[in-house]
Amino acid sequence: HTLLYNWGDVIETVSVWLALKKELALDGRVRRVYEEQSLPLIPWLIAAHARGIRVNRARVIPAQTQLAGRLADSGLLAVAHCGFPINVGSDDQIAHWLYTVEGLPTQTHKKTRRPTIDADAIAALRQHVGPAPDLEGEERDGFTVEQAVARVGEEEDREGLSPDAALSHIAQGANPVLEARVIYAAAQQSLSHYIKPCYKDGELVDRLYPQFKIHAQASGRWSTTDPPMAQLPSDLRD
Repeated sequence: HTLLYNWGDVIETVSVWLALKKELALDGRVRRVYEEQSLPLIPWLIAAHARGIRVNRARVIPAQTQLAGRLADSGLLAVAHCGFPINVGSDDQIAHWLYTVEGLPTQTHKKTRRPTIDADAIAALRQHVGPAPDLEGEERDGFTVEQAVARVGEEEDREGLSPDAALSHIAQGANPVLEARVIYAAAQQSLSHYIKPCYKDGELVDRLYPQFKIHAQASGRWSTTDPPMAQLPSDLRD
């Protein structure tokens, strides 16, 4: 069985290489990216993966507590608006409230054409209801009920809240359930993508070992996963 398994790996590798060789012969620019960028990167990326990134262990538990608080705050915000214990993490409940109860325009998935409340749908609904959110800023700096992560030189509104905080948006007419869903999704993603990997068998680890993928994009752009370091929120970089 071991020999057959190895034989299959060899055959598949040869098949992939023959196809790649054919494609490289068709486009000199692609070949140059492969030969001058991708291949030279490999030893550096292997070394970087082996070295890993040191975890600031003292920061993990406070960050975990803060993110758990954001999850709780998002639920309270949604309940306060709806008047019953709606689960802000439930796709079905949120979809029913937004599309059936409030009558917002139903957003459909690009591929399945079925109703959805994925991130694109929530963003479209927030644009529809207003005020227009700063999506890039929220992804970069975080988004909370009372105060977004402070930005250098950013002024606060008259109530002492960041102008990008959820309550400030709601005061300008934003839908509380949409805002709560964004807060919930961001906090949940940070917990699963960045806090959870810091634990192994219930103990904090010393280092993380991200995977560097140089084959993910046809353009030659490479990505980092496990955890996705390129999307690391600014409030977790320490």
